[in-house]
Amino acid sequence: MANAFRVLLTSVSFALVFFACSGEDGAVGAAGERGEQGEAGVGCSIAKNDDGVSLIVCGSDTLVVDNLKGENNDKDSAVDGEDGADGADGKDGENGKDGEDGKDGVDGKNGTSCRGELLPDSSIQISCGDSVVGVLKNGEKGEPGEPGGKGDPGDDAEPCEVTDDSLGTITLTCANDTIKFFKALCDGKPYDPNNSFCSSDYKVKDLAVCNETKYNSEIYYCSSENVVVPLAACGWKRFNPETHYCNYASNEPVSCNVLPEPLTAALSMDPDGFYAMGDVYKSLKCSDRVAFVIRHAERIDSSGSGVPINDKGKTAAKTLGEAMRSGESFSYYGSSVLRANQTGWFLAIGRGEITPLDTNKFPSTSSYWLDGERIMEEDSTYYKEIYKDNKTYDESSWMGVSAWAYNYLETVLDTNANRWLENVYAAMEKSNRVSIMVSHDYLLTPFIIWASQGRIDLKCHDDNSKRWANYLSGVAVVAHDDGTKTFYPIKGMDFGYMKRPW
Repeated sequence: MANAFRVLLTSVSFALVFFACSGEDGAVGAAGERGEQGEAGVGCSIAKNDDGVSLIVCGSDTLVVDNLKGENNDKDSAVDGEDGADGADGKDGENGKDGEDGKDGVDGKNGTSCRGELLPDSSIQISCGDSVVGVLKNGEKGEPGEPGGKGDPGDDAEPCEVTDDSLGTITLTCANDTIKFFKALCDGKPYDPNNSFCSSDYKVKDLAVCNETKYNSEIYYCSSENVVVPLAACGWKRFNPETHYCNYASNEPVSCNVLPEPLTAALSMDPDGFYAMGDVYKSLKCSDRVAFVIRHAERIDSSGSGVPINDKGKTAAKTLGEAMRSGESFSYYGSSVLRANQTGWFLAIGRGEITPLDTNKFPSTSSYWLDGERIMEEDSTYYKEIYKDNKTYDESSWMGVSAWAYNYLETVLDTNANRWLENVYAAMEKSNRVSIMVSHDYLLTPFIIWASQGRIDLKCHDDNSKRWANYLSGVAVVAHDDGTKTFYPIKGMDFGYMKRPW
């Protein structure tokens, strides 16, 4: 009823207000007619009478001009008078008068307002001006309607479908409704393994996303190539090999931030085929592991297992260590000979890992497989037999060793080198990321020849060469995270070779 009331009032008011508008303005009067054009002015002309007198004729007026005659009253010599000026233009006619403004229209009468009044019987009386338009009241209660007929039976419900995926999610689908139940539990709480995982501290965590692929961030990582890759393991701890490496000595992941600044240019070898040992170290990726197998530093002029390195050798070892400074710790191995262990000790001093006073912190682990001729021990007769009829060579001399290495490069040396390297790999698997392994020239000369596939000249037996492995030279054995290995012939000083006589 209230709505009907509002509609009624609105309709009435609109009609009344429409007729209460003001009258329109009168029309603009018509413009007056244009005045007539004035007459054209009369022009003048020059003429002569029968007596030769010049005349100026302007309309009906004639003017005699005597001075236009010639000086000797000669008719033929008289000069014509000047033309008369043009007459003035006639005046413009006057403009017609403006028409009178139209009279204002008569104002419309004000509309009559309507109002509603509540009567004692709850009806509403509608009045417009002094007139009562009508009364609005509720109608009488109607009689009850006839009972409705029985409705048709409803359609049967669609069957529900239950699916169980391999990740522990059960899905119940009924028509357009889907409900998921999870068999996976994390500390007694169910979770959706399609989007979450149970962390090692029993917390439900969201799966990470790598190139639109979801993965468990405690087991996998997103590589720099946007590929989901398993995390590496260090003991029971997992780590991202692009940001950390495993310190096998302690089974702890170590941040790559401790590594030295990388090379600013590509790793390059010198004209003799050697790489600087410090450059190889700086070129490594965080996930690489390396063993620097090198000859000891220069010793005093004597031989025997107790012979130490000389002052020149100590300085060279420390200088090499300074070129390999970083925040990570190295592992050190040496043969059973004093000078090999001393080399590692002074190299560690140069790196800042120990001080010269740390005599009780001798870093090297004595390893028999780094002794003298271990790379040839299974076939020591080979190099002795090569020059058995050549009396100019000592059967166990440097010349015999280098000749053996080049002659048996692809056979015996290849077999022996790979077999001997098993010792290096085994040591790397229980060491820090970087190992220093100090050995001797009888092992390193054939090993360098093998690692370079004979390209490096260490032909001590050739009088045109006379070259031999220098102090602190050797081979870097680099193990990559994809299982491959790279061998770099290396030098710890300016040259990777020395020449006989020493």
